[in-house]
Amino acid sequence: FPNSLKAGLAHYPSALLPHSEQYATHGDQVQQCIDAAHPEGIEVHVWKVNWNLNRAPQDFIDGMRAAERTQVSASGEPIDWLCPSHPDNHALERDSMLEVLQNYDVEGLHFDYIRYPGPDYCYCDGCRTRFEQETGNTVTDWPADVRAGGPLEDEFLPWRRLQITELVEAVYHAAKAIDPDVRMSAAVYGDYDLAFGNVGQDWVRWIDLGIIDTLFPMDTTRDYDEFRQLVSEQMAYAAGRIPIHPGIGVRNDRTQLSSDEVLAQIDITRTHGTGGYILFQLDIDLELDILPSLALGATRPEGAGEIPGGSLVLGKSASGSLELGWGSTCDPLAGPADYAVYRGTLGAGPGWTWDHERVICSTGGNTFATLPMAVGDHYFLVAPSDTNREGGTGFSSDGTERPSSSAPCAPQARAACP
Repeated sequence: FPNSLKAGLAHYPSALLPHSEQYATHGDQVQQCIDAAHPEGIEVHVWKVNWNLNRAPQDFIDGMRAAERTQVSASGEPIDWLCPSHPDNHALERDSMLEVLQNYDVEGLHFDYIRYPGPDYCYCDGCRTRFEQETGNTVTDWPADVRAGGPLEDEFLPWRRLQITELVEAVYHAAKAIDPDVRMSAAVYGDYDLAFGNVGQDWVRWIDLGIIDTLFPMDTTRDYDEFRQLVSEQMAYAAGRIPIHPGIGVRNDRTQLSSDEVLAQIDITRTHGTGGYILFQLDIDLELDILPSLALGATRPEGAGEIPGGSLVLGKSASGSLELGWGSTCDPLAGPADYAVYRGTLGAGPGWTWDHERVICSTGGNTFATLPMAVGDHYFLVAPSDTNREGGTGFSSDGTERPSSSAPCAPQARAACP
């Protein structure tokens, strides 16, 4: 999901938006991303920052403000966001997204900032005129009449939400006409009540109308229980109609997650049966710490035979702990609820024997574990378990079966992998 264009900036040779310094210096960022990703089997979903003029050239912002196309607060202060109710802004947002689909071989288009900045926006003169014309209401005291407690609040808030929904709908249908297989997605507020009431983002309505293919709620919290509650609510709202990919806030103003916290939140998405997950605001400093942890198993496809067939991956965390990850057991139907981890002394030569001992008898069902470092060279084995019995740990390279530990966590009861 490369951030390739904003409301007033493009990292490719757009015919509609100003070009960025990145494009001027390094060339077409969309095409370079496609060229790098597609040979590796990675899809490219181009991410657009809607409405927000952050980083746009100042002359572009000045021109929009002079044309009365930018938002104004309830107190009359202008901000560098395009007004969603202005028809020329609607057209620019729509056409700039479609421009990408018309010129590049991408698998998806992604909305971001597809909302108002907060409850105090937008109250420009154009919003007043268009609200009156489109609803038939007459405003005597603007904006007090349409604000909280005002006589026209109940008419204004649905109209305000409609300005956002109409853009999503317009882009969706036009994009599908160009490429029926393109997938439309959006980053949305994780708390639906806040999205609906504060920023005009009625993403449940988008699901109801069938104008979005998947959602990425921004569940940016360090609180494990809060994250789990948000995911549960989002899955209930979607009710199986579209996939939900919870957004894990690796780093932003409110969160700074460790590798363990990221993996724990990923595990919540799995237990709730989400379509996947997305990591927000991953940068080079975090990649050095987070990406090796993800490679331990969180991003690996699960499938039959991954335990014990060579999928155990080891890494070292920033804190110096040893991190292990593995795929699911090869018995997906009657699969175990847990796993046991064993450690043995790594040796060589004809006199070497297996001596692994149990280190963890339960990972809580997780397909990863964090262990303290130990002196010496070691090997690790993972066995599936249902707490009452334990599966096998697979076969050595010469085809012989690895033995059970002399003190296993549970009696061994092996079954053949399908």
